[in-house]
Amino acid sequence: MLRPAVRPGSAALGPSLTAREVEVLRGVALGLDNARIAARLGTSLGGVKGQLHRAKAALSARTRLEAVSAARAVGQLP
Repeated sequence: MLRPAVRPGSAALGPSLTAREVEVLRGVALGLDNARIAARLGTSLGGVKGQLHRAKAALSARTRLEAVSAARAVGQLP
């Protein structure tokens, strides 16, 4: 079972993402497509799509790039 990612600061900064959601967003930030992220993480394409969907919902983002930007803004991504 995945644990929520540890995040510096208070909960007021935004939603917590799971460790896997952060890993998927890191792949997006590197410019990888979903298939390459899945291969890199050793998971299915459907799994990556689901994690990305949940991350976007948690961050109130409509696009992959908005999700990366929002995750950076709340300290979830460097």
